Amino acid sequence: MLASGVPPKDVAKNLGVSVPTLYRWVPASAHA
Repeated sequence: MLASGVPPKDVAKNLGVSVPTLYRWVPASAHA
């Protein structure tokens, strides 16, 4: 879902959700 090089806040804006919500949807392992 997350494109390489795209800041999470921009992804959240595109999806119309908050950054904390985005991080709940995406497992922490995906960010490691």
